[in-house]
Amino acid sequence: MKFKIVTILCLILSVFLLSSSNADIPDGYDLSSHNRNLNWKTLSKSQFVYLKASEGSTFKDKRYIKYKITARQHNLKVGAYHFMCNDCSGKSQFEHYKNIVKKDIDLIPALDIEISGINKYNIIEFISECEKYYGVKPIIYINYQYMLTYHSAIKGCRIWLSNKTPITPLCNHVIEQYAIKKIDGVDIDCNRINPKYSIKEILLKK
Repeated sequence: MKFKIVTILCLILSVFLLSSSNADIPDGYDLSSHNRNLNWKTLSKSQFVYLKASEGSTFKDKRYIKYKITARQHNLKVGAYHFMCNDCSGKSQFEHYKNIVKKDIDLIPALDIEISGINKYNIIEFISECEKYYGVKPIIYINYQYMLTYHSAIKGCRIWLSNKTPITPLCNHVIEQYAIKKIDGVDIDCNRINPKYSIKEILLKK
């Protein structure tokens, strides 16, 4: 009888430890050339990665293609984000992005808005061009303050909340960047999908 009780307790403990371990695994990551010496075997326990592809109208992330190939080899869904600048038009920035990011990506495009002074028209222009080319508006990576500032420009877009953004009913976000964690010695931005949604919400329809 004691043996059975011990066995049952061990099984319960193992299930608890397994669920706790899985709870610590992010749904996804966002990466750029600043993230080096990555352990893709560890990262592959998650569902997706968003990779930096471009910035402004000329900069291309030098590790985008390499990381895209490697991520897919590890069965991760891959998306690409553009870091928006304020010194060139939204259209020229989108043209640069689409020349790098082909329609074979798995996730909808992402537009990173995290600097001040961006012309709302340039945001609208980028979103419009994106919708025409990829058939979908980009998900917007943004903090709460800028979400209020650019609310009219990003209307109708899915929201990806940046790290340390307070969660409020106004957000209705799809993804939350909730922490920077050291994973196998490398600091990486970690993300989770809003429990109201699943990864299907950000998959690019072919």
